[in-house]
Amino acid sequence: LVAQTIIAKYCDYLPLYRQEKIWNRLDVDLPRNSLCGWILKTAEICEPLIKLLQKNIVAYDVAQADETTVQVMDEPGRANTSKSYMWCYRGGNKDNLCIVYDYQETRGGYHAEKFLSGFKGFLQTDAYVGYNFVDKSAQIISVGCHAHARRPFAELVKIAQAPGLAHQAISFYRKLYAVEDAARKKNLLPED
Repeated sequence: LVAQTIIAKYCDYLPLYRQEKIWNRLDVDLPRNSLCGWILKTAEICEPLIKLLQKNIVAYDVAQADETTVQVMDEPGRANTSKSYMWCYRGGNKDNLCIVYDYQETRGGYHAEKFLSGFKGFLQTDAYVGYNFVDKSAQIISVGCHAHARRPFAELVKIAQAPGLAHQAISFYRKLYAVEDAARKKNLLPED
């Protein structure tokens, strides 16, 4: 039941107040504060596992990081319209990939810098300035994201009066994505 509550909230985007209403329709008294308590206790119990996942991500030489906004209702000391952030980190070897979601109240790059402390290798991120700490480290090589790099060209193609360099760039990306698609269908690994 606890796992279902967590999956419904974080995978199916079903807020706890809506889950509470669903239970009420089934004549089950399961208040939102109980559901919230379960999630908080589960997070507390899983803390050693999260630390192990983080250690595995940092120990490998390839990682990805990204952040996205989340809205948290009834957070103490903050308005319901406040932006919070869910930072996502992915890494580890191909047989032991790890993913960690790390909630933070701000988008400060120091969160990623702290989480990735000790990391050495290739870090793939978007162009957000919060990842500029990588430039200070000789141990980390910043790797861009083609999806983010492609976007400005796609926008230019939409507004261009005549074909130009943006169209050539999009043509390049089509060819690149075709190669990636073929590799994915054949289950090729980078060393292949």
